[in-house]
Amino acid sequence: MPGIGTPNSTPQGGNTRCPRANPPRLGAVIEWEAILREVGDVKRRIRIAAVSASAASTLLVLLGLALTGCSSSSASTQSLTSADSGKTVTLDNGQQLTVELELQGGTGFSWEVVDSAGGVLEQQGEPTTKEIGNEPPTLVGQTMLEVFTFKAVKSGAGTLRLEYKRSWETTVPAEKTWTADVTVK
Repeated sequence: MPGIGTPNSTPQGGNTRCPRANPPRLGAVIEWEAILREVGDVKRRIRIAAVSASAASTLLVLLGLALTGCSSSSASTQSLTSADSGKTVTLDNGQQLTVELELQGGTGFSWEVVDSAGGVLEQQGEPTTKEIGNEPPTLVGQTMLEVFTFKAVKSGAGTLRLEYKRSWETTVPAEKTWTADVTVK
């Protein structure tokens, strides 16, 4: 409303900007000032609450990142391939290791775990196969990958050893051997 509680109104009557406006009553001016102070206080409290909520959510995100950062090494998976035979790998207890080894599909040959590094690793499920490149997956003799997943289950060291052979040829030596020295902290 023009003239009521505005900076240009005077308590004794008369509005310097709008002479036709009714002069405000002194009590009304005081009431408006009190209401404006309260509104200002509420706005300030809302702003503080919003900043506090924002700061709290930021702190929670940072805390979450810090906690996952502290455990990321045990949650991450290390991967080895056919080319990594003979290498050394160090794992944290609980960390996973995947080994991807090439095989010729349809020939009867497959990789078999002979030693799981003296028991410091535990195989997680059966191995899976995946194709390399864009070749159809059913070609006889197609090079594929056999994927093994292991989990570090206790501290220690040993040699992970896999052999490439036909399962029914028990007296024939393995066609290939793949190894990796494993240390679990």
